[in-house]
Amino acid sequence: GINDAGSVVGSYYDATGWYGFTYNGSSYSSLNVPGATATEAYGINDAGSVVGWYYDATGGYGFIATAQPGDPTYNASVPEPSTLLLLGSGFAGLAVFRKRFKE
Repeated sequence: GINDAGSVVGSYYDATGWYGFTYNGSSYSSLNVPGATATEAYGINDAGSVVGWYYDATGGYGFIATAQPGDPTYNASVPEPSTLLLLGSGFAGLAVFRKRFKE
């Protein structure tokens, strides 16, 4: 996902598993849910909050990571957009991930 400020979120895979990331135009940051075996980031709003999906030993779950002052993607000047739009983007991404994960 990408927001109006140009911040990007996504996922990557390496030899140890799936991880989420954020990119603010100059630096990357890993995004990992503690205790998760896989974390994927699908969307970011203009305030810098990230929505995604993670797996742990008990199953798969959605998450929202709220950006805080000091985070690379934080933007205090933009109000929170429609929660339903963010949630819908997350669910769309989850559907794609689940389909890919089952194959």
